[in-house]
Amino acid sequence: MKKLIERNGGIRYKKGGIILTINSMPFARYLLSKKINMLNIKYSNDSFIIKRGNSHKIHFERVKINNPLCVAYVAKILPKKIKNELKESKKQKRVKIKIIDIISEDNLINYNNQISYKLPKIVNPNIPPKEKIKVSCFVSAFKNKSGFNYRFSIRHRILKDIAQRKEKIMVSRNKKGYFLITRDSKGGLFSLYTNPKGHPLTYLQISPTLITKDELNLFRKGRRSISSKAFLSKEEFNLDISKFFINKEEQTLASALINQNFNIQIPEMRKREADIILQDYNIQIEITRLKPRSISNKNNPHGEGAHINARLCEGFLRVTKGIVPYFFVILHKNWLKYQWVNDLINMVKPKVISIATSFENKWEKDVAESIKNNIKRLNLKK
Repeated sequence: MKKLIERNGGIRYKKGGIILTINSMPFARYLLSKKINMLNIKYSNDSFIIKRGNSHKIHFERVKINNPLCVAYVAKILPKKIKNELKESKKQKRVKIKIIDIISEDNLINYNNQISYKLPKIVNPNIPPKEKIKVSCFVSAFKNKSGFNYRFSIRHRILKDIAQRKEKIMVSRNKKGYFLITRDSKGGLFSLYTNPKGHPLTYLQISPTLITKDELNLFRKGRRSISSKAFLSKEEFNLDISKFFINKEEQTLASALINQNFNIQIPEMRKREADIILQDYNIQIEITRLKPRSISNKNNPHGEGAHINARLCEGFLRVTKGIVPYFFVILHKNWLKYQWVNDLINMVKPKVISIATSFENKWEKDVAESIKNNIKRLNLKK
């Protein structure tokens, strides 16, 4: 049985010659590793046939950035009509390529997986802890004639911001299997899709070299998507963390806390522990600007009072379970007119700290200052 690999390629006119490009980095890596730089190339039935031999010299492009491609000059084997078309259009024409009896598809995939982690991925994979942002990501596989195409995608407002700024990025992978997103002038751009509810999805196609052997086996068995984690640096991408909170109050207070040199945890898209988390202290902050109506008590299941009661009790429960050492509740100052609210605030002290504000006239600065003073009073250490 013949060893057959089918790939796409392109032919283009360049300085009096016709160049064939084979769109397969794994195949180029294989030839480089075996020191093969001569092959037989023929043109038949609108396809190029490549076998072992010495009719054509093989050249390699993009070797320095570890994304090599094979190219060869093929003008002598092409019909005159095609050569004239390429010369006039000055555009690349897509072609089919059949690679026969050099290496099998499975062996090429296995070879590529073996060397993928040996290739340098990024210059500096170590992101300082205070700069590191962790987000959930997915790798999806889409079957084609020769195997799979792979798409890397993330549902998070942080990546929406990067996509809208058209930042060129490089996706790589560390030894633990986590993905790393870095800026790179030779990288690609995220595509952006926003569903009718406003939730963003950023995605781009990635190289098969980033897919592990275990993941490839899952895709071959029918799996189409695998979840993972990705890391990036907020400093490298100049990200304003306060922009990624859900509502205006959260964004405003987060910005004020950042100005007070607090390290704010990136909000998860789906999991909501609290509105704001002070990462260095594992302190959670809940914000509610609901005002009481003329009749507002904690026993009305549909009233604002039930909401305030729930926020204070929820904070007390998290502290009691040892999830957090302290919990802040930021509420409207009009709630202090109700005795049951004051009684509840006193009951959940000192672990649940309530701060009342008008939510007017730069309220966020006063609240951030109050949080800072409370942390100093409690003598908490990072």
